[in-house]
Amino acid sequence: MAIGYLLGGMFCLAYMALVGYFGGIKQTPWILKQVKFKLGKNMSDKKAAFICLVFSGLMGAGGLFLLIFGATR
Repeated sequence: MAIGYLLGGMFCLAYMALVGYFGGIKQTPWILKQVKFKLGKNMSDKKAAFICLVFSGLMGAGGLFLLIFGATR
């Protein structure tokens, strides 16, 4: 088994859980502030929360791929 792929998959899933919960569901102000700062100041809170959910979904898919790929190696 490739330990690097498995660790990468676990960290991707941890990122998905933290950003998805705190940024998209709970809408914590400090995460939304960081998203607005990085992507654009004229962004609403709803749009920033949606972006958090989209990127957490992408990272979750990447994490599952890395876990499966690492388990097969």
